[in-house]
Amino acid sequence: MKYDCLIVDDEEVLAETTSEYFNMFDIQSDYVTSARRLA
Repeated sequence: MKYDCLIVDDEEVLAETTSEYFNMFDIQSDYVTSARRLA
């Protein structure tokens, strides 16, 4: 999947809610809380 925004933050709740907010405005986004998830 192609994303318009990737959020990297160690605060999972903040990253998740920010991603959900962007998605409400049709900005495809996802979040990661560590580099391990990227691999």
